[in-house]
Amino acid sequence: MKIIACLALTVALAAAAPLTESEYATKWIQFKTDFEKAYEAVEDAARYLTFKGNVDFIDEHNARSEEHGYQVGMNQFGDMSSAEFKNVMLTYKAENKKPNPVKVFDTSSLADSVDWVSKGAVTPVKNQGQCGSCWAFSTTGSTEGAYQIATGKLLSFSEQELVDCAGSYGNQGCNGGLMDDGFKYLEAKGDALETTYSYTGKDGTCSASKSSSPSLKKGSVTSFNDVQTDSEPQMMAAVSKGPVSVAIEADQSGFQFYKSGVFSGACGSNLDHGVLVVGYGTDSGKDYWKVKNSWGTTWGQAGYILLTRGANTTENGRKLLGGGGGGGAAGECGLLKQPSYPVVSSGGYEAEISEEQKAFVEEETTHLKDFIALARENPEEAAKAIAESPLAQIISNETFTEPKEFNLNGSSTMPIVVAHGMGDSCFNPGMKQITENAGKHVGVYSTCIPTAGSQIMDTIDGFLKNMDKSVEYFAQKVKADPKLANGFDAFGVSQGNNVIRGYITKYNNPPVRNFMSICGINAGVGAFPACSPQIPVVGGVCKALTEVLGALAYNPLSQGILFQADYFRDPSRVNASSYLKNSQLAKWNNEGEVNQEYKANWAKTSKFVWVKGTEDTVVWPREGEWWGAMSEVSGEEFKVVKEMKDTRWYADDLFGLKTADTAGKNHFESFVGQHIRFTEDELYGWLDKYFKD
Repeated sequence: MKIIACLALTVALAAAAPLTESEYATKWIQFKTDFEKAYEAVEDAARYLTFKGNVDFIDEHNARSEEHGYQVGMNQFGDMSSAEFKNVMLTYKAENKKPNPVKVFDTSSLADSVDWVSKGAVTPVKNQGQCGSCWAFSTTGSTEGAYQIATGKLLSFSEQELVDCAGSYGNQGCNGGLMDDGFKYLEAKGDALETTYSYTGKDGTCSASKSSSPSLKKGSVTSFNDVQTDSEPQMMAAVSKGPVSVAIEADQSGFQFYKSGVFSGACGSNLDHGVLVVGYGTDSGKDYWKVKNSWGTTWGQAGYILLTRGANTTENGRKLLGGGGGGGAAGECGLLKQPSYPVVSSGGYEAEISEEQKAFVEEETTHLKDFIALARENPEEAAKAIAESPLAQIISNETFTEPKEFNLNGSSTMPIVVAHGMGDSCFNPGMKQITENAGKHVGVYSTCIPTAGSQIMDTIDGFLKNMDKSVEYFAQKVKADPKLANGFDAFGVSQGNNVIRGYITKYNNPPVRNFMSICGINAGVGAFPACSPQIPVVGGVCKALTEVLGALAYNPLSQGILFQADYFRDPSRVNASSYLKNSQLAKWNNEGEVNQEYKANWAKTSKFVWVKGTEDTVVWPREGEWWGAMSEVSGEEFKVVKEMKDTRWYADDLFGLKTADTAGKNHFESFVGQHIRFTEDELYGWLDKYFKD
């Protein structure tokens, strides 16, 4: 009866506002051209009639779009009847859904809006084609989001592997399935990248060769949970943590041809389609869920739809579900009936190194090999070892008082970016507080950019991710933050300055206006006193580092693994070809082959503030914090310290340091104390002096 009613409605609408036959024919030709459709004569005639009915529906709906609240438009489904559309595209198996554990979220401080697309946790819109694999796309979508949030890496996983290989877990390939059963497969087997196991849009035989080395490792998905059914507050709280897989009823013509606006209507809750909720918000007073579909970018708002969220009344304002509107307790189109999401571990460390580097670690090292194995097998323990090592430089949350009121009279217009030191993390209380306080003091947006997407991996990557890759990750995060699009001020603590300095050197777009380096290791170190061979070496971190600082220090393979090896500058070897060719620091300094772009990028920054701790014993020599260095003259290498103006990089202006100094861009500050042990008042004084307009 539902199909008959829909067909009757189409006929009525066609009678109300028909086009001329010539106009229909012109639109039909354009439709077939736009969507590359071709039919035999008999089928062409039949589909033309269906197309005409759909054109009439679209025209009639849009004539009353203000009443409806959303617009529809022609898309690739224009030659499909409602019945065919439902049979081909809507194959979610709601009846097979079984209950999972439910995590109850705190809903006391829900954000007004969330958008995981702008946060960089959603891959581009995909297209399932005429295969009933919506469940696979929703499965990978929520997993991709959870993986990015856990690891900081946005990867596009393979739907085709789920279509081909997840049959024994309850799914039926192009004939439908459940996201939960997809999660079961990922939990047990992992998943290949989309580029490795590409989508074909049809059922296939499971490829053992493509699925044998998954990028989403077995065990990365540790479990999956349901969101409390029929609860908008719980759904909002879940979405605030990451994208959520949901099922909806999508068999209405308004959904089939949705184009823009906030969709609302009597779409029901007979769930037949799997999609992904990637956020929520309000548009012109209408609350909505932002939903990613898998029908390509020609459908909807470039592949997305905004579904009504909650109820709006003129008497009470916005109400959470349980009242009328927004589909009732089930949510618009049943969105609140079967929401679920995977739990993805930050996972063991997966070295971003080549097979050659892996062989090098295996054959040439003992302690580094053991530490990488620890990071893979027990990342929590590895992160703890790094944070507790003699090399760790962690901002204490006791350094700062409670955050002050936001400075509405602040005179700066530039946001602030902060980078942390070895063993620390942007997710730690101290770094959170120093970042928040800096922004509040100056009166601007402030953010700490980590080296990975979780506290554990951010800590590990401060040791086991090289400088270039850390800078590349930093640059990606800067690009993804619209608040940084016009430039920003930045300060780092300890080796966090290497990341900012590297960004300025290699990218500086959007530009760093003013850079403040607090106890920076920009000039490198000639030794690591805390791990000195002259004293007992304690812990796996020091053992792994000192193991490669000898003959292996400037091996290109070790330079590609350890962050600290990249800024190690042995004064007795700075003229060696291995240092000049392989050291990442030497490349940034233009000490070997010269990259003129580095100098041009350096010139884009207006102020450089070099802050030195006068009692610093971590950076050796501490004069390096002001761009000094150990002498390179034979016999003086570990005895004589050159000031900045006596160094080669200044005298020859290798990367723009002298040019900046001549232009008055270099500023020098100091505090009495050990490495990064400055006070709150000292920090605020520097911010007032250099970061305000």
